[in-house]
Amino acid sequence: MKGDNRMSTLRPKNWVFLIPEDAAATLILYAPLHKIAVRVSPQAGNLLVPILDGRQEDVTDSPQKDELMGFLASNKLLELPKGWAPDQSSAGKGKAKITMSLTNKCNLRCIYCYAKTGMDYTTMTWEVAKDAIDRVILEAVQNGEKKFGITFHGGGEATVELKFLQKCAVYIQEQAHVCDLKPYLGMVTNATLITTPVAVWMGEHFSNVTVSFDGLEEVQDYQRPDSRGKGTFVRVTRGIQNLMEVGIKPSIRATVTDFGVNRMADFVEYLAKEVFPKGGLIHFEPMSLCGRAADNELTTDPQAYMENYLKAKEVGKKVGMEVTCSFDTFGHEKKHFCGANRSTMFCVSPHGLVSACSRVTKPTDDGAELFFYARHNGQSGGFDVDPEAVNKIVAQGNLPENPCVSCFARWNCQGHCPIARYAYHEHREQSCIIIQELLKSAIITELDKNL
Repeated sequence: MKGDNRMSTLRPKNWVFLIPEDAAATLILYAPLHKIAVRVSPQAGNLLVPILDGRQEDVTDSPQKDELMGFLASNKLLELPKGWAPDQSSAGKGKAKITMSLTNKCNLRCIYCYAKTGMDYTTMTWEVAKDAIDRVILEAVQNGEKKFGITFHGGGEATVELKFLQKCAVYIQEQAHVCDLKPYLGMVTNATLITTPVAVWMGEHFSNVTVSFDGLEEVQDYQRPDSRGKGTFVRVTRGIQNLMEVGIKPSIRATVTDFGVNRMADFVEYLAKEVFPKGGLIHFEPMSLCGRAADNELTTDPQAYMENYLKAKEVGKKVGMEVTCSFDTFGHEKKHFCGANRSTMFCVSPHGLVSACSRVTKPTDDGAELFFYARHNGQSGGFDVDPEAVNKIVAQGNLPENPCVSCFARWNCQGHCPIARYAYHEHREQSCIIIQELLKSAIITELDKNL
């Protein structure tokens, strides 16, 4: 593949970067895979450019060149670290984990919903669900693993189909026992339907729960109303408390729009005081410019998001809340952004189709023509994978030539969200701005600690 060939011809400039520092007449030498960041002079930067490009012979011999070459050699900066070479054999092969989108039904009508809930009410059949569960268990057995994972997440709210969800959980536990495996069940939920009995049941089956919860009451009620247009803040907080009482400490996932961007820090303080007095985790994410968000012409200003995210992060440190974001990448180097890059995610939709991206759950979704790569076989059971579809997903998932290959954030970002690159171009442009600025800010902060 073209992207693979590019990776095989990497030069040092593709893993060692020179970043101009705005507030000083210096450059930052940033080598994320070597865990190195140092300030260098503009003169040293001029010498480093041809060296990192593999053109050492173009640099006139001098004591400064010798010093730079010694620094690069002693830190092995002219070599790609072992373990970071591209691995094409992993395409289409993931660990024993699947995502199940049980239904496209949802009791909420979030103003930015990527799935545009309320337009498709399809619920997965038991045959599809059973075959998906059997598949991941068989994969775990064949790989010699002792555990497997299933996450209920997708275009709808799984607890709307509570009896079906419970039937799946019972079957999972039964089959795991038969095969001497440990199941790890997770769920992404809006929490509005989690009553005390539901929470008690979840406490017996689920290891990980993420609650979609956008902010203080005015923000939550505006952005995430129910299907009748009523606010959901009170119901969400009650659902979270019910989970906490049975020993489940959920993480929070908040979508940020311009409506609530200035209240991010306040939300962190609220959570620390009223919900997680012993500490918790909140993941902020700027709204994706897709689905209902595009229809409603909603926006999230990148600069406002960055400023308020950093404020929220500082507040989090003071009140014991961990504040994260997929754009906050310093210290989180990786080969791929997510499983959608390599088609290693197995996300089963209510229609019995399998997607490499959990955001694609129905045939009418943006990206459906690319990210669906398998379908349930109602006659023989199981799922039929289309190898050509897998190849197309992998080709799309390869790091783009421009501007990603030479970007200093490439190893932290890896092109960010594959579906955003494919279908939400404006969102991708905003993502680049946020990722680069947050990364640069984090590098400078780390350097300043050592002054």
